[in-house]
Amino acid sequence: MFIQEFGVRRAASPDSRQIWLRAGGNYNKTMYDRVDGRGQERNWSAYALADYQVYQQRPSLP
Repeated sequence: MFIQEFGVRRAASPDSRQIWLRAGGNYNKTMYDRVDGRGQERNWSAYALADYQVYQQRPSLP
């Protein structure tokens, strides 16, 4: 099984909000029987996520 994630994370500071962007995926070489009975197949998935600090109550406490 191969799993990988890439991303960028910027911590909050008095003059900027936190941002965390990441994307990744996984790939499984093992052959699995399909649920619908039509042979075998490998599994894979991909994702992308983004987190952003919407509100900063006090810039002195990011």
